[in-house]
Amino acid sequence: MSTARVVADVPLHRARARRHDLLVGATVAGVLAGGAAMAWVAASAALAGLPSWRPLAVVAVTLLGEEAANGGAGPVLGGLLLWTGVSTALALGYAAIVPRDFSFASSALVGVAYSFVVMALMTTTVLPRVNALMRAEMAEIGGAWVIAYAVYGLGLGLVPRLRRRWLAM
Repeated sequence: MSTARVVADVPLHRARARRHDLLVGATVAGVLAGGAAMAWVAASAALAGLPSWRPLAVVAVTLLGEEAANGGAGPVLGGLLLWTGVSTALALGYAAIVPRDFSFASSALVGVAYSFVVMALMTTTVLPRVNALMRAEMAEIGGAWVIAYAVYGLGLGLVPRLRRRWLAM
């Protein structure tokens, strides 16, 4: 009887591991990719003569209102948390559609395409409704946002490898 229990537990354990590998892989990749994309945007803002914290403060306008654009620790931290949360949520969507056995190159290519679709939806549909200031300020550093989305997509290329690594643990 105990042998049957051990055999019965194996599929359940593997099912849990598969659920967890998706969550862990997507979360780690989402945080890393989102961080890299925001680092690119912050550096681009600084090069354009804006404060490097400005993009995070503008992100915070979504939740905190127009006064968040003036900066300060609270709005910048709020923008960072919102940016990280959205990056992770989008990475979860990506991880759900990309097979675990994809190579980094294949996953990165699909990730960049995915991020450009996200960019198109965000700039045409979401941002005009929830944060018009961010949409307007994206034009100030123009192409930096496009590159940031590409950087995010490249970071999503880590998802399959992170999922495989988690399963191997």
